[in-house]
Amino acid sequence: EVVRVLEDCDIGFAVFPAEALQEDGVELAAVVPSAREKEELTQGEELVVYGSMDFVAQNFVEGYLVEAESGIQIEGYDGEASLLLGGIVGGEKKEAEAGEKGAVDAGMSGSGVFDRRGELLGVLAGGDGESFFAAVPVWGIRY
Repeated sequence: EVVRVLEDCDIGFAVFPAEALQEDGVELAAVVPSAREKEELTQGEELVVYGSMDFVAQNFVEGYLVEAESGIQIEGYDGEASLLLGGIVGGEKKEAEAGEKGAVDAGMSGSGVFDRRGELLGVLAGGDGESFFAAVPVWGIRY
């Protein structure tokens, strides 16, 4: 069941029965959304993007907070989207192996953006693939 669609960022959220995945032998893990608000984040604090454009999430991109929330015009959408902005450590595009820093690649949209405590701060919405990324902040998703 679709519970929410953020049309300005082309991301949707759905609820489905966990039993459906477990029948296929998929192991589920819970992600804890951060309770911190944008005012509690510190510019430059460490972030990590964890996800993949493949079935198995394996890209681990080290980053840092540039701005907790910024209005950004996304191509093809009216108005600005309020997104969390991050920078990529090293700022170089390269292929990443599990556990190595790398780049935010096309197809990684929907990957989690986490803080040092492993709490979800946002959902990846895009980036330039080399030096920065943008995410829908968790406070923009929570009800």
